Amino acid sequence: MKFKKIIMAIISVLVAGMGFISCSRGYRPEIVNNPLEEEVYYIIGQIKEGNSPVEGVVVSFSDTQVETSHEGWYQLPVNQKGKCTVSYMKEGYIPITTTVSIPEEMQTRSSVALPLQMAKKNPVVTIDPSRDTVIVYPGADKLTSIIFPAGISDQPIDVSATEFINGPMVDLEHAGLVTFDLEVSGPEKTLPVEIINQANSLLHVGQLVHCVEVDGQWKEMAGTIGTFNWLRNIHEATIQSSYAIHSIGPKLEVDTILTSFESAGEVVIDNLGSLFAKEVEIMSKQKMGWEITSDMDSYYSIFPGLTDSDCKYTTQSLYKVLASVNGSLAGVSETDVPLGIAKVSGDTKMTIKFFTRVDDVSLQYILMFQGIWDTKQIKYKRYSGMNIEIDYQYGSSHIGNQ
Repeated sequence: MKFKKIIMAIISVLVAGMGFISCSRGYRPEIVNNPLEEEVYYIIGQIKEGNSPVEGVVVSFSDTQVETSHEGWYQLPVNQKGKCTVSYMKEGYIPITTTVSIPEEMQTRSSVALPLQMAKKNPVVTIDPSRDTVIVYPGADKLTSIIFPAGISDQPIDVSATEFINGPMVDLEHAGLVTFDLEVSGPEKTLPVEIINQANSLLHVGQLVHCVEVDGQWKEMAGTIGTFNWLRNIHEATIQSSYAIHSIGPKLEVDTILTSFESAGEVVIDNLGSLFAKEVEIMSKQKMGWEITSDMDSYYSIFPGLTDSDCKYTTQSLYKVLASVNGSLAGVSETDVPLGIAKVSGDTKMTIKFFTRVDDVSLQYILMFQGIWDTKQIKYKRYSGMNIEIDYQYGSSHIGNQ
């Protein structure tokens, strides 16, 4: 009986020792493929209308589509690098199509941040300009007027005009002080457009251009921007009703774009000392959005005689311009991003490091003060995505077993 107990004790020790690699050179660790290594990248963002999230927007690229959540968030997987054409659609809203670039140096599971604004399409209204001039306002602030002069048509006209942000300006050759979608029934019409300058008429954004969207590309319309009307303190332009999407705003020149990476934490899965594989669900946090970094308090110091209101309204115009450049209103937000299940082989330690991609952007544009052109810089910080790095450390059991 005593001999039997000794034998059982020896067997128990041997069985327990199988879990300790240092005493079991002949045992092989369980080797698995890590799903996080599969090639996939993400386009991630939040869709808002003003400050309110928009649920149920269909976001699609090629044969892949997702819908925004109740909070307006989406996470679109793509399996290629380079340029991707992504569309955003929801019934009753103006659709947006934009181009997103997945950098060649990006590691799998990394992402591009693309928060966007969408706008409900204004209803069609019927106007009668046969006798009186009719003004249509595409935006709720009524700063932009589309004018249907008296006598332009002898019949009623159906009109829908909606101001919106048409995704980010990929080429950065111009920005929209105002961008609007326009539908006008009947034959093509030449329509005056007026944009109110809320600041003192001595100070306004200069070198405006009028662009229209043709087959997804911006085309500059020569000779459609009039001179600034000093007496009425307005920008004047003319547009053709046959084009659906118009953008009027300043020419831009990229001064610098400096990209850096901020550490956003790491996840460590330490499976050293175990022969068996391990599975862990991986979550990360992603920051996105943009914010002006120029010192706006000293921005106007070279312009004497301006009131606080002049500076305030000019700054609002600059924010509108940068919103059209980035496709979203100013502000920085953060969201949790599920990356899926990580599988770690036996006797292996995996470290996942997260880095927020930060672009420090400087743009040049023209401000007019007392009739003199002044080239100004505006600087802002953009959180444009997240880079991921995956590293492994292998235990002694892997020697000669791979």
